[in-house]
Amino acid sequence: MKKQPNKLGAQKLLRSTRGFTLTEILIASGIATVIFGTLIAGYSLAAENGKASAVTTAANSLKNAVTQFAQEHGNVVPITEASAAGQIPTAGATFSAATFTALSNGTTLETALLNEKCMERAMNLSVGPNLIATNPTAADVLWDVTLQAFRMNPDAAPTRDYSLCNRLECQVSNTTSPETAAGANFWLDGSSNIATGRRVVYLIIPNCPVSLAYKISRKIDGDNFSTNETTLDRKGAVVYNAPAPGTTMTTVYVYILDV
Repeated sequence: MKKQPNKLGAQKLLRSTRGFTLTEILIASGIATVIFGTLIAGYSLAAENGKASAVTTAANSLKNAVTQFAQEHGNVVPITEASAAGQIPTAGATFSAATFTALSNGTTLETALLNEKCMERAMNLSVGPNLIATNPTAADVLWDVTLQAFRMNPDAAPTRDYSLCNRLECQVSNTTSPETAAGANFWLDGSSNIATGRRVVYLIIPNCPVSLAYKISRKIDGDNFSTNETTLDRKGAVVYNAPAPGTTMTTVYVYILDV
């Protein structure tokens, strides 16, 4: 008796030789896209959590460095952000005669801490764009340990600008609402201003993604003072304003200490 061909086996064989159907390819591609998107989202979340932890670690190290400087200098920390002439300690006729805006943009507290051996190396946070200083080839501002003042050698007006960089600054406190005080005021207990006339030391992180700003706030202040990723945060040691419409960036101010 003649054996009948196995039609089902033939169909499977024919299908296997033709490859995958368009529907199967689309389904597989969709599944791969979902898996890839999930992995990317998980990686981004982990990366931001890591950056927020790095800011917390840096803030603690900076507090130790500033505390050491203050203890060695009669509980005084040099002002580096000024709202009026004469607040920043300077040496040299031309340098001292520069506008307080130019002096503020050209001086950072790190300079003094490094020269006084209170820090081993310059701060390097992988947070935000972390841009280099504007006009980076210009002569840098120095901290004169003997004169206890900022200067340039040779004497000149500063042209290097650190205003877009992550940096450590000090300025005289005021009573402006913390999210607009640009580091000059913090409601550390959630409602009270820093006493007027205190020297406030703070870390600035410009152009920080607001999602990361929120994570930094939660790491340092906890849930009580942190708000969410779309509104301002004016309470605690981490403050920032809400991002402008159409953007996702903000400037973060992290309290270090006041003297």
